[in-house]
Amino acid sequence: DNFKTAASKYKDAGVQLKIAKDFQAATDLQLKAAEIFINKGNDRMNAALCYNEAGLCARQFDHKKSVEHYKKAADLYLALGRPSQAAKIFDEVAVIYDQDLFDRPNAIKCHQAAGDCYKNAKSEATAHGCFIKAANLMVSDGQYLEAIKQFETIAEHYARMSTMPHQVNNACYRALLCQFAYEVQVEKKGQASKTFERLDRYTAIYPTFEDNDEARMIKELATAYGENNVEAFQTSLKKRQYKLDEPAVNILVIIKRAMDGDLVQPTRANTGSPTAQPDDDQTD
Repeated sequence: DNFKTAASKYKDAGVQLKIAKDFQAATDLQLKAAEIFINKGNDRMNAALCYNEAGLCARQFDHKKSVEHYKKAADLYLALGRPSQAAKIFDEVAVIYDQDLFDRPNAIKCHQAAGDCYKNAKSEATAHGCFIKAANLMVSDGQYLEAIKQFETIAEHYARMSTMPHQVNNACYRALLCQFAYEVQVEKKGQASKTFERLDRYTAIYPTFEDNDEARMIKELATAYGENNVEAFQTSLKKRQYKLDEPAVNILVIIKRAMDGDLVQPTRANTGSPTAQPDDDQTD
């Protein structure tokens, strides 16, 4: 009891120091409290809370340490059978990896870990939101084949729910964009034959996708690319400019520049940004 009392005092003092914006000292006290809770009191729940607070405070001055503390909290929550709490932390760590440490591979792993945790907690919708974040980062990193697998898994999941045709169509559309980009940027092909093959397969599996405007757009763009018809490519895009978010714009810019003879690497995509509005400079 004396150990728990001491740990609680460290924990409370750490909170006060955080309010005073003395983040280094706040982190140190939360870590002391966590060590006492887990080593002396076998109180993993309070230890997890302290490591979580330490991660939050350390983010203000040391992103790597922040990740380290957050992961300890996540491990404890998993050991305690609380996957939802662990998932929230993994999702936060993914943002740190992506936006602060510029480490996409680990950001992807953490979004996927968050999704797995939410699945274990039976929060399927939230889980697939995390998987979509991971897939979008794969696209940003040029990992097109890996992203295709992720989007196809998402489509299969939503196809089992008859009320989710939009989510199925969106996942198929994203997978097709990835296939298109792979043929253009990696294989450097003059025809998008595999994109057409995948489009035919998706429309056969998911009948609602055939009448979807995104499916028509992919067909138009792939045809224009194969014919090197820049005007047709541009016309198809301008008709749907309002629909294009940043991950899609990044891919389409790459394809358009390939048609102009200027292959470029994918740019960083901020998956949390509002819908992008491509201007003429992006698609002309």
